[in-house]
Amino acid sequence: MEAASGIEEPPDEPSASVVTLQAISVQISAGKQHRKHYSMKKKRAVLRATEGMSEREAARTQGIPRWTLND
Repeated sequence: MEAASGIEEPPDEPSASVVTLQAISVQISAGKQHRKHYSMKKKRAVLRATEGMSEREAARTQGIPRWTLND
């Protein structure tokens, strides 16, 4: 059995080109974010539940983006 010397060699560092390629692949694979779709029934229910509030307040209380209620 070998005695542990307590000194570990650092792992090989990737070259700059490898790091660049990894960064590019992360950006490409990220792609577009998918938007959540709300049915008209859900939008109407939110509008009825928040009647008398401003659009901003209604959106904030219901957790729906403000521009969704504009549709």
